[in-house]
Amino acid sequence: MNEPHPNRLIRFARKGSLSSSLWVFGLATTLLLVGIWGRAVTYDEPTVRQTARAVVDSGVVSERIYGWISDAVSTSTGADSEVAEHVLDDLKGRSEVDVAVATIVDQFVAALFSFESSDVVIDVGSSLDPLVPLVVLSLADQDVDVDEEAVLSAIGSAQDIGLETSEVRTVKNVVERTRAALSIIVLVSAAALLVSGSVALWLSGDWLVMARSLATRVVMSALSFAVLFRIGAWALDPERGGGPISNAGGIILGSNAAVFIVVAFAMALLAASIAVIVRQRPSVPSEVVEDDVTASTGELVSV
Repeated sequence: MNEPHPNRLIRFARKGSLSSSLWVFGLATTLLLVGIWGRAVTYDEPTVRQTARAVVDSGVVSERIYGWISDAVSTSTGADSEVAEHVLDDLKGRSEVDVAVATIVDQFVAALFSFESSDVVIDVGSSLDPLVPLVVLSLADQDVDVDEEAVLSAIGSAQDIGLETSEVRTVKNVVERTRAALSIIVLVSAAALLVSGSVALWLSGDWLVMARSLATRVVMSALSFAVLFRIGAWALDPERGGGPISNAGGIILGSNAAVFIVVAFAMALLAASIAVIVRQRPSVPSEVVEDDVTASTGELVSV
């Protein structure tokens, strides 16, 4: 049996090492891009607030408002449940109710991001005051005589929602912990990218060609993420009528896409610069710079 030629074993080992380093480079590129984008999101407070607002189910708030109004009607008039149900039917679909829901939700979201050291209270009564004239008008249509001040007093007695400081800090802590985790991912993936890229350059027969290929890989990855996230944001767009979680996902995916574009643009400039250098350098006899490893490298690094 013929013994393997030592050069063949060396070439095989180099091919395997190059293939492994390119795989690590691709994985590190993915983690680095996602980590950088994620950190950008955690610093984008308007997006985080909008996401939190999407998570808060407005339907639940609406039902709670109707419950408060029903209790206020019963307290101020002593009428039966049928009268209260008729009032609620008249209120449903009114823009004033939507405004009240939005006001309470906005107060809740603002409280979650409050920097006050004391407990935060959401004033429910004042948010419902604009609905009092509508309630009185609906009662009048049912020949129920009621004083507007009595309804206002009954609605104003709706219990305020208190948020303890620990609950508010929990939300901010989640954002900070997420940012810290993403920072670790960025640092580790950046180190892996540099190491694997350096190994690939060292193993390649032509480091300039390999550098151009690596830069092109990053460009394609960044553009792919930009397109995929844009498609995801479109699919989960809150205007499409999804649930709270899907709406929040759509808001997050649709934000900070410029991160991918900036990275793609920078790496595209680098790849173009290397391509110019490669074309302008003097020709070298092929037998000097090409061997079996270089030929296989061309297949491995093609994009």
